[in-house]
Amino acid sequence: MPNLVISWIVLGAIAGLLVYLFSSKRLMGGMFGNIAIGVVGALAGGYLVTGATHADISSASLTWGILITSAASAVIVTIVFQSEATERVKK
Repeated sequence: MPNLVISWIVLGAIAGLLVYLFSSKRLMGGMFGNIAIGVVGALAGGYLVTGATHADISSASLTWGILITSAASAVIVTIVFQSEATERVKK
């Protein structure tokens, strides 16, 4: 597994954990659910930015742009998923 993908996974896990710690809304999966959603968001953001720049994942170097994009997408996906999940529970 390329180092780039490993960094996305780590960033996503950290972002999911931070959203869990600082958000009043809770997913049914708890902390591990947030971490999993954060990882999915970071992977999606990382693949989007490398696809947009036509970079090869196996040989691309780690840049601040890729890190920021994957971390931001992890936070956004986790927050959106939390909002949707809590709205469904309320109905």
